[in-house]
Amino acid sequence: MNEGSSIQLPGEGSSTHPTAGARILVVEDFDALRTLMIRVLTSEGYRVAGVGTASGALALSASERFDLLITDHDVPGENGTEIARQSVAHNPRLRVLFVSGRPKTSLDLVVPGVEAGFLQKPFSIDDLTLRVHQILTA
Repeated sequence: MNEGSSIQLPGEGSSTHPTAGARILVVEDFDALRTLMIRVLTSEGYRVAGVGTASGALALSASERFDLLITDHDVPGENGTEIARQSVAHNPRLRVLFVSGRPKTSLDLVVPGVEAGFLQKPFSIDDLTLRVHQILTA
């Protein structure tokens, strides 16, 4: 696992939906899933950056503006809720989508000032793109 890697792909997708071009930060420590999520979201027209650690996520969210944070709840170095809280402190307009293999009811997903979304793993590509679109248009 390459926990600290950052992958940034150009947002040259062919999508023309109203949220195309939105900046998304994907925080997922499982390399294959992170890469898949980045590719899918990029193909939808989003500009996507991805990291595999909490420190990488916090560094990016402090230095760049994102429209949406998608974070696994269990990330090396910190839990996804704390990543979201700190990221929202830097960018109060940031929207949040948590993903986890654990049930939503077993997690603390409270981020003050944010109505965060949740997507249970495993999820389909269609579920991911639908939730992202719903959150960005809410």
